[in-house]
Amino acid sequence: MSTIQRIQRSIEGWEGKVIGFMCTEFIREGDLHMFHRIHSMKDTIRGKSWSQRHVFLFDHLLVITKQLKSGTFKYKQQIKVQCCDIFDLSDDDGKG
Repeated sequence: MSTIQRIQRSIEGWEGKVIGFMCTEFIREGDLHMFHRIHSMKDTIRGKSWSQRHVFLFDHLLVITKQLKSGTFKYKQQIKVQCCDIFDLSDDDGKG
C-alpha cells in the first residue's frame, strides 16, 4: 500500500475525490495551531482562540484534519495548493 493510500484510509469523513486521483507525491505532515477570531461569548468564556490540527501536504493538496485519540484523523478541510506559495520555516523564524 502506498503512503498516499495509507493516509487516505486513516482519514474519517473524507469529502471529495480520492487523494491519489489528484496527487502523485506525499511531501510532509505535521501538527498545526490554527488561530481564529473569537465569534461568540461562549468562545470568549472558554478563552479558546485556536485549534490543534494535523496537516498532510501533497504535491497538489493540503489536507487539514483533527487527530483523534484512536490514532486516526477526522477530515476538516482541503486546500488546492496550485495557487499558493508554501514556505517551510523553522520554529524560531521571525522571533526576536
